[in-house]
Amino acid sequence: MMSIATEGQRQLELVERVLDEGLPFVASYLKRVLNRPVIITDSSGRIHSIGIGQPYPLSDLYKSYQEACLTLILLRVMGKKGFVREFSELGVFSFLFSQGLSSVKSFCLKTLGPLIEDDGNSTAVLLPTLRSLVDHGFNRSAAAKSLYVHINTLHYRLSKIEKLINADLSQPDVRANLYIAVKAWDALCQWRRKRGFFAPETV
Repeated sequence: MMSIATEGQRQLELVERVLDEGLPFVASYLKRVLNRPVIITDSSGRIHSIGIGQPYPLSDLYKSYQEACLTLILLRVMGKKGFVREFSELGVFSFLFSQGLSSVKSFCLKTLGPLIEDDGNSTAVLLPTLRSLVDHGFNRSAAAKSLYVHINTLHYRLSKIEKLINADLSQPDVRANLYIAVKAWDALCQWRRKRGFFAPETV
């Protein structure tokens, strides 16, 4: 027996059934209940995460499918696991990605441009350094520890980052923009590996 968590009418419904048909049945069931595509990831046969796209007319149903995929990707790059989440619940990321993938890419390039270009080098360390800082809530000591570098090395790298992007990392608005840009860029890179970069422009 397995419990399947689905979200509808803001109520959490638990459905139990012997899954003789495996995960294809789960996807089919949730699609029927929610009337929209869902993407399911699994590990050793267990359900891990469910992404849910917004409802669309049948002719635009592929948009819902891609939103479901993006929901999974975005929450994964944020370190989330074992979730059931709708695209519309992603806050600023829902708004950002609704503008289209090209717009998301433009935002990332405007915010992180020099770091993204530098990241193309085999010895690049600045974007990973910023990513670690973001992941640790801009706690420099924690970021340095996770990168296995001396705190002075981290300070040096962050100073270079500030100069390259012309921003003060101590400012709340800068931190917010960088968090969004780093996670959005990581999501786009995941999307590229899985689906082909920005093809077609649908989200």
